[in-house]
Amino acid sequence: MTDSSPGRRSILILSPWPSLFSMGRGGTPITADLVEALLAAGYTLDFVAPENPVWNWMPDHERLRVHRFRDPGAFVPGHLGRSVALLLRTVKLTLKSLGVARGHGRPGLVYAFSSHAIPAGVCCGMLFRRPTIGALFGTFLYPYLGRRVELLRRVDEVLAFKAPLDRLVILNDGTRGDEVARALRVPEERLRFWMHGLDLDACSAAMGASARSELGLSERPLVVSTSRLVGWKHVERILRAAPAVLTECPDAEFAISGEGPEREALEDLARELSIDHAVRFLGPLDRDVNLRLIASADVFCALYDFSCVGVALLEALGCGVPAVVADTGATRDFVEDGVNGFVVPPDDTSATAVAIGRLLADGELRARLGREARLRAEERFLRPEERSALELETIADLADVKRRAG
Repeated sequence: MTDSSPGRRSILILSPWPSLFSMGRGGTPITADLVEALLAAGYTLDFVAPENPVWNWMPDHERLRVHRFRDPGAFVPGHLGRSVALLLRTVKLTLKSLGVARGHGRPGLVYAFSSHAIPAGVCCGMLFRRPTIGALFGTFLYPYLGRRVELLRRVDEVLAFKAPLDRLVILNDGTRGDEVARALRVPEERLRFWMHGLDLDACSAAMGASARSELGLSERPLVVSTSRLVGWKHVERILRAAPAVLTECPDAEFAISGEGPEREALEDLARELSIDHAVRFLGPLDRDVNLRLIASADVFCALYDFSCVGVALLEALGCGVPAVVADTGATRDFVEDGVNGFVVPPDDTSATAVAIGRLLADGELRARLGREARLRAEERFLRPEERSALELETIADLADVKRRAG
């Protein structure tokens, strides 16, 4: 292929998601922060992403070119379906990227988001003879280390760790991705292990701008959960604790934001438990609204498997909202029991209800834990610009090494 590339200031980004955010205009901001930082630094981006008629938001920028492909999805259930979908997605992403390169020249670097796109990223890096970065936004593998059959069932993720990338960026979201990388013998020089960047200024602004009124919520004691409504997030654990909370605090309200395949089952469960009068399912919210919802909460609750350290938890702590979280993954690295929240066994409905009830009933305790949550966020968490600077430095270093080698 003729190299008509604009040079190392051009980056090809491969994504399995149609939007910069994981939920339309909501969800994790890492990809959006990275794209904004790259554009601000003068890079030209070719962003290859699947078609979607609804969740397809991208910023309008002259140096951001978006190229859509039709994602195959897992049309066969189970592990076989996921493997076939990965193979087809890899082929489609690679072919689409070849077409992009024919029209705009070879990129200076390839950046692939998640295990769903990393194999295609490796193919493109080899075809274009360019450095390649892969990004993993956490991992499900830690509980299965040493169990070969279970790892084979998650071969897409194992392949992402083992792929011959120049750099593997793993999100420190409490799922112990650094330990998985070491167990799977990822060379240390390839590995970058960074946490979310937290915008504390946005948190401060949200603390003074409640979202309750615009979302139709009352001024009653409010428990907030915000996530994709998928099985491993276990929002049903919160609902099962709610009856005991409502017995002690009858005017409490539970707000659930997010969308996903579990929503209908969760709504049915709320009716079965006779708590539907106290539970509001808000659907997916724009990021600024969701942040103001979190800041409006008296208690933030996350009872996930693997880890509870999503961006929503960090935002809750940054907004000075005490959290009730499950003792999974490395969650205790972020929430210390009785200091900036409460940590409970993941399936202990009684302990969850007691922790939520204590915070709702005791304003002084709530304020004390909230102050400590904000203080620790200020002292320990990366800012978005710090996280972006790490990414930009890594990208510049790879481009510089490639140029010297050439």
